[in-house]
Amino acid sequence: MNPTTTIGNINSDLYSKYYFYGWGRFRYSGILSESLFAYIILCICLFTKNFSVNGANNAVISTVERVFYLNSVESGLFLALYDLATVFSAPLVGYLGSLYSSPIFFSLNMIIIAIGNVLIASSNFIDRNNKVNLNWNNTQNPFTSNNVLFQCYNESVRTRENTTDSICLKEDYLSIAEKNAKFLLYAGNFINGIGSVALFTIGVPYIERIFPREKAAYCQGVYFAVGTVGGTLGIVATGRFLLLYTKFTSRRHIPSWLTSSHPLWIGCWWLPYFIYGSLCCLMSLVVSGLPNYGIPGKLDSVRNSTTEISAVASAQQQSIREQENDSKDNTMVMTCLKKPEIEKILRILLKGFVPFITKYFEYQHQLDTSTATLITGAIALLTVIIGCPAGAYFDE
Repeated sequence: MNPTTTIGNINSDLYSKYYFYGWGRFRYSGILSESLFAYIILCICLFTKNFSVNGANNAVISTVERVFYLNSVESGLFLALYDLATVFSAPLVGYLGSLYSSPIFFSLNMIIIAIGNVLIASSNFIDRNNKVNLNWNNTQNPFTSNNVLFQCYNESVRTRENTTDSICLKEDYLSIAEKNAKFLLYAGNFINGIGSVALFTIGVPYIERIFPREKAAYCQGVYFAVGTVGGTLGIVATGRFLLLYTKFTSRRHIPSWLTSSHPLWIGCWWLPYFIYGSLCCLMSLVVSGLPNYGIPGKLDSVRNSTTEISAVASAQQQSIREQENDSKDNTMVMTCLKKPEIEKILRILLKGFVPFITKYFEYQHQLDTSTATLITGAIALLTVIIGCPAGAYFDE
């Protein structure tokens, strides 16, 4: 399978640089330079990106609210910063992507996501000594009125009788350190949004370059489907980490009443971000060696010349197509008007439904966070397995 874009009168050095896999003078032919290999690596990158960003964010949102004392508006802002970053960075990345080699941006994409994941995870370790400390010696019923679940380090608070967790947390310990931790949390997700742009803006024309036109659309559909599956599986996988206590405390040193379904349980939400960030770094190295399958800056001229050659033949076919499409105009107009609105509604539902359905399962059905994320991931996966074929069927 060979790339569809060819450029004549090109010397061997340039051809090796843009059509062979490798770095600098170290270039390799064979299967590593095949377009199918490049496509598989690109799909793995998108899978890893959605697995680490979309999956993790949706899975840990309720835990993050408890750790940083966020309300629903603040947690919604945390998720919205990702989309906000893509809006501002997409035009710039799309412009630069036409001037430079695409694999460079794919590699930077994964590195930036790794940095964002590390920042999010690092927010858990900002001035941890000023955090509240759970009173492990208290073994009475945690729901009685006189039970003090938290024991603060502040002397003025320690002397209070019947200290409640809300007084301790919000009035005395929402310090500058906590604000810095929130800033890292928000900044990390904003950076993730910047790093996620290249796989969508540059990845699509890259696939069009390496596959024939009749196969490119199908390959792009598979490409986005793989990314969707990555996000859903990321929710399920991240939920398993929430069964671990955030400080890796041994189970025998944790009070019997503090289980993963208890409202005060804090799962190890930060660990998957470190792991996924490492995977992104690894993928950045692999994807950086992919060939560009064309000289940057000259691809447009090649496409323009191809368009001029086929213009005469297309003009002859156009008159025939216009007659055939006259009877379908009304239906096509209605479909074109409806599809953008349907897409907007779908994005709103997904953004609002997936992150907070986990909270619904936790509080309404008294489930632990891990089980709630497992159910959410299963529901999201069903939308891919059932929704995509059903949508294709009804669209015919």
